[in-house]
Amino acid sequence: DAPYLDPALSILITLFILLGVVKNLRETLFVFLQGIPKDIDVNEIERQLVAIEGVHSLHHTHVWSLEGEHHVFTTHAKLVNIDSFKQIIDIKTEMKRLIQAYHFQHFTIETELDNETCSLCIEDEN
Repeated sequence: DAPYLDPALSILITLFILLGVVKNLRETLFVFLQGIPKDIDVNEIERQLVAIEGVHSLHHTHVWSLEGEHHVFTTHAKLVNIDSFKQIIDIKTEMKRLIQAYHFQHFTIETELDNETCSLCIEDEN
């Protein structure tokens, strides 16, 4: 009595499933393409790190998600006015404390002194 009901319901169910697939595909591609997690403000983290005494600047800063929940942070920090090895350790300890407050699963900080040139910067020039 309703010959169009079955095909109409089939199309509606298919569209509902397709919408879920598209949503999940978008989220999956975001992780695969190493997008910056939406809840992380990289500029704010960089601002706080540069405010640490002895940190002149940051470059090659990257944040991405491993699977949507656990995030990774890497950066290169240019240090200035360093008088001792202990000062470097103290700066790195403060940077780690600050980064841990953001609950990153893994983080890497590469430090560079006044007279050092970043190895990645040399590669970029070639």
